[in-house]
Amino acid sequence: GGGGDEVKHVKPQDTNVNDYDHVYRMDIEGMHCKNCAMRIENAFNEQPGCMAKVDLVGKFARIYTKKSVEEVVLKQTVWHAGYEPKTVTVEK
Repeated sequence: GGGGDEVKHVKPQDTNVNDYDHVYRMDIEGMHCKNCAMRIENAFNEQPGCMAKVDLVGKFARIYTKKSVEEVVLKQTVWHAGYEPKTVTVEK
């Protein structure tokens, strides 16, 4: 961090959860603040047909996708954002 660098929030192309056919829940280690949560959301929101909502208290993210996505691909997105993905559960 340092220097009060605010993370700009990336809005998903489609914010309507009902438009997504697949929902994944992923436990994530290493998130400590709103900026952490936002970095992870942004990493998914930047991808077409994808949206994420992070629960900081519960230490998990819910990832909405229009196409089925492999667990390893979801985890790689979190790794690249600088956090540690744990269990992934398919919710829908």
